[in-house]
Amino acid sequence: MTLRTTIRDESGTEREQEASTPQDIGELVEALVDSGASEARIEHTERSGSDGGSDHALWAAVRSTYAYLRYSGPISGAEHVQDPVVPIGHPKSPGTEGVERTYPATTGLELALFTEALHEFDTTAELPTCVAWTTEAQIENNDPRPLQRG
Repeated sequence: MTLRTTIRDESGTEREQEASTPQDIGELVEALVDSGASEARIEHTERSGSDGGSDHALWAAVRSTYAYLRYSGPISGAEHVQDPVVPIGHPKSPGTEGVERTYPATTGLELALFTEALHEFDTTAELPTCVAWTTEAQIENNDPRPLQRG
């Protein structure tokens, strides 16, 4: 399977990168660690919506010690969730911003778990289960209960 990634730098300049092997995903993570990368949109090429584009996406940003994710799209077993979801991350991770998205405090992941989540997304084309997720609204309300999947 293949992940199609659009990486944006601080100026808004975009570059495309695909990842279809574990080595490719490692190179993708390295590209995001690059200080010039602001954020990336990661789509799975095996799933598409009715308009031909992806029906789901991960947004990602890496800042020094922490990596951030946001997911929007259908969630198997949690069809009632319509809001973007974010990880329940390290409690000391600060918030950060990308070119288009904001990543709240406490949602940052350690790089190893972030990489594992990308591998799982590549394999399953679903919201990674190696990470505990919650809605952004719950983070904002200081009530980061884990997303329940049926």
